[in-house]
Amino acid sequence: KEVEPLHLACTAATMSDTFPVKEDINFSQEFGLESEAFLSLQSYLEGQNVEGRKIALNFPVFLTVTPLLNNTVERAICVWLSNFSSLIPPEMDRHLGFLEIPQPQNPKIEIYASGKKIKYARTFSGFANDWIYRKEVKKLLDAIIENGDGEMMDFRSYCVDIEGGNKHTVSFVKKVLQE
Repeated sequence: KEVEPLHLACTAATMSDTFPVKEDINFSQEFGLESEAFLSLQSYLEGQNVEGRKIALNFPVFLTVTPLLNNTVERAICVWLSNFSSLIPPEMDRHLGFLEIPQPQNPKIEIYASGKKIKYARTFSGFANDWIYRKEVKKLLDAIIENGDGEMMDFRSYCVDIEGGNKHTVSFVKKVLQE
């Protein structure tokens, strides 16, 4: 699955990496669309930015999970603000394009230019929580390795796309080869 270059507003936190329980029903409040992190992004979109400008909420919302050393994990949640041309390197777009994107008032929110990516993805429907996401990510990881594509993947983190309704996608990004 190819993902076009996007401008993102993100907030991230590092926390203890506890193992989830199958029956967990608090995922949305802890990490998803009802979490404190997402609500801060929603406030930014609703005008809590230096221009007081309202910005539409686009779906999917992206959750990125990066396991770290010493049993911690970084969890980032991002909303996408706009697209930009794949001809423009993200560094140049950041240098020029952010003039059109209002800066957040909340210091925990950062604006990023994310370049074009190739993702290996698995989509599923229904109720989801941390346990189910990890199970789906493991199935995807096993399928990528079984298919012989493991060498080209970045397995350091995975992404969960919350599409609204009960549709979810888990993915890994293909490594970017330096020119």
